[in-house]
Amino acid sequence: MRNIYLSGAQELEQGVKPRSMVGGRNQDLAATLGLVDWFDAYAVRLNPQRSQGHAFDINETMGDVQASVSVKRQTEFTRIHYHAP
Repeated sequence: MRNIYLSGAQELEQGVKPRSMVGGRNQDLAATLGLVDWFDAYAVRLNPQRSQGHAFDINETMGDVQASVSVKRQTEFTRIHYHAP
């Protein structure tokens, strides 16, 4: 709780400092995300209305890690160390 008050006081004294962009545009953030986190971020961008009635699988290999992303019933499922047939 103390940090909230200190942060507020700092903003009042020094103003609000602009932060670097997030959401895949920040290189430091992108470098720290694992494969599962990347696919979780893409799931947020899935449009349920547009994906209704569609079902597909995407197989990815990054280095020695395999992943399968399935979109079914308007939901994304990600499996690591697996490739869909």
